[in-house]
Amino acid sequence: MIKSKHKLLSLLFAAFMFISLFSVNAQDKKDDRSRRDRGTYHIVIPSVPPVPPIPPIPAIPPVPAIPAMPPMPAMDFNFPSLPSLPSLPSLPSLPSLPSLPDMPDMPEWADFDGFTSFSGNGDHFQVFDSKSGILIESSGRVRLNEDNTAIESLANDGYVMIMDKDTRKEVYIERDQETDEIVYSYYIKGRMLPFEGEGEKWLKSVWDKLVEVYK
Repeated sequence: MIKSKHKLLSLLFAAFMFISLFSVNAQDKKDDRSRRDRGTYHIVIPSVPPVPPIPPIPAIPPVPAIPAMPPMPAMDFNFPSLPSLPSLPSLPSLPSLPSLPDMPDMPEWADFDGFTSFSGNGDHFQVFDSKSGILIESSGRVRLNEDNTAIESLANDGYVMIMDKDTRKEVYIERDQETDEIVYSYYIKGRMLPFEGEGEKWLKSVWDKLVEVYK
């Protein structure tokens, strides 16, 4: 009788444990399913063991003092003496310059009453009297006759021009290359007129000016 009761109790205990385990397992599956549905899991992280304390850093020993620099020895430079430079040779004497040729004689200045200007370039020159307005211009050598009443000769391609700048009267004197004669031309304001008559008369009125230049 007693064995039957003991066996019945064992069966009841075994049934209770089976039911309890089944219930716990079902609950775990239910919780696991619920966590999967929510996408979350409970991860148990083990605790980190405590870090051991860092030992104290030993004190840095003091830096020894830098010894004082010894004094520099006195600098005694003995530079060798420079050799004496040789004397420069004397420069040769420059050759003497040739003497300049004598300047050709300038034509005498006309003794005009007013301001007189003169410009010359070789055989070509001009003389102008501002008071009378007479301009005399020539090219090449001009030679008058002995009594200074006419022009005796002119250089090749030479000429003499005498003009009154106020009235624009002008006499142009040149040498004819074919006949070798002295030719006179008369102009008034650039227009050529016969020399005989009015031209000759006007040239005589200013001839003294011409003689003063070429005498």
